[in-house]
Amino acid sequence: MSLYHVTDWHFRLKNPHYRKGDYLCSLSEKLCGFADDLEEEDVVVCTGDLFDHPVVSSETLRTVVAALSRCRADWYFVIGQHDVLGHSVDAWHKCSVGVVLALPNCHLLTDEPRRIDHLNVSLRGYHWGEADTKGWQSANWFESDNVLRVVAIHESITAAEQVFGTTLAGTLNVDADLILCGDIHTGLPAGTLTGNQVRILNPGSAGRKSVDDAWRKPKAYRIDVSSTGRPTVNDHYLTDQFGEDVFRLKESAGDKQESSDRAEWVADIQSVSDADELPTDPEKLIDTVCEELGKPPEVATSLKGRVLG
Repeated sequence: MSLYHVTDWHFRLKNPHYRKGDYLCSLSEKLCGFADDLEEEDVVVCTGDLFDHPVVSSETLRTVVAALSRCRADWYFVIGQHDVLGHSVDAWHKCSVGVVLALPNCHLLTDEPRRIDHLNVSLRGYHWGEADTKGWQSANWFESDNVLRVVAIHESITAAEQVFGTTLAGTLNVDADLILCGDIHTGLPAGTLTGNQVRILNPGSAGRKSVDDAWRKPKAYRIDVSSTGRPTVNDHYLTDQFGEDVFRLKESAGDKQESSDRAEWVADIQSVSDADELPTDPEKLIDTVCEELGKPPEVATSLKGRVLG
């Protein structure tokens, strides 16, 4: 019997860009395979974004409900921003995730501690947006020393500074023994710690929507707790497929090159614009720029086709 951590499935009907095969079918196979591996006494914590949209297609919802309803283990969910309308956690019961939470083995994890005696674990859940107040950092627990106190939250926690708005792991000071989080699809490096040395786990997204995830194999974490309350964490991979098996990498690389070419072309045009008086007529502008840059006539013809239609 083990505690499993998985996150960010992003179930949806439509295939992501460059994705091969059937995205929904692939996710369904992952979920069913994972569910079938679980024992009755196992517990799963899903840290947000089970769905990619608040209200998904009936086919998508049926797929998820069928897989989870046949699972022997109990599931505990926190809410991610993709799961609810208007990013409002209070609206969860009006969304597709509310149907899932109606299943007997599926539960909404709140800040009220849930004691799992046979695992020596106490769980607390905080939904997306609640991290803004940082109230989950200061919640006091009164558990015995041999019970692992676990916080589960859908929060963008990173090990190092990033461009986007994230929470830096080293700035946190959490009254817990272990933090399970989601939202960052690439996951967290092993050994990521808060400022007060609490371990943070994020296995990365179970679904791969972006070609940037092509070489990452989705996984869950299996957490085994000893009688002393110390956790042992192991990878539980959800698929063996990656790279060209999952995405059309050559096509995506070609599009990236085209984007790079366009950026270079814009820079070239800017260099000419800074130096010369250019005509305002689009067709004449294209001819002038191409002439200045020494481009062959077919380039000008192609550009006119794109710009002028």
